Amino acid sequence: MRDLKFGWHMHSFPVDGSSGPVFIEQIHHTLQRIHPFIDSVWVDDHLMPWAGWQPNDTPYLECLSTIA
Repeated sequence: MRDLKFGWHMHSFPVDGSSGPVFIEQIHHTLQRIHPFIDSVWVDDHLMPWAGWQPNDTPYLECLSTIA
């Protein structure tokens, strides 16, 4: 039997009203804590928040730029 692997679906935009720099810092902090326990990170492929309750000017991480 193969080893079970886990990934993390990273948020692409803050849901708590954080600014862009604060949101990036939250992601870095989360990655530092979960890094030993995950094998991959999944990123949404959208150009703006998909959630209708989020304004279009919400800070957003675009997929290709984030991976690069």
